[in-house]
Amino acid sequence: MLLFVFSPLTGAQIYKWIDEKGRARYGENPPPGVEARLLAPPAGSYADRPGQSIDEQEAEFRRRQIEKREQEERHAEAARVRAQQCEQLRDELSYSEQLRLYRWDRGEKVYLSDAERKAHADKVRALIAQHCR
Repeated sequence: MLLFVFSPLTGAQIYKWIDEKGRARYGENPPPGVEARLLAPPAGSYADRPGQSIDEQEAEFRRRQIEKREQEERHAEAARVRAQQCEQLRDELSYSEQLRLYRWDRGEKVYLSDAERKAHADKVRALIAQHCR
């Protein structure tokens, strides 16, 4: 059975046949005169890619692991940035509802009217609804 388990690594062909006592036997070379069936290696095994060595497969596997890890790190960083931006938007909404907002116009502080404050708060609420969950 060990031969059967490790056969995909060696690229050997494994046959199955029934011996004279009715037991199933496995091996690379069935005895002459016995009806033997060639067993297919598992999908994705070394035998499916004869042009690739074990070292090449290992390198490809490690490359895929690294790419997956990097992608997960990028997603985590994007989620962290999005959470930080959402927190800033919520803070801005809180300030716009509690404080008198102003803008600078030619060096002078000009306070926003109630309609402008409401429009600004609505804009911030829309951004929160769109980007923050």
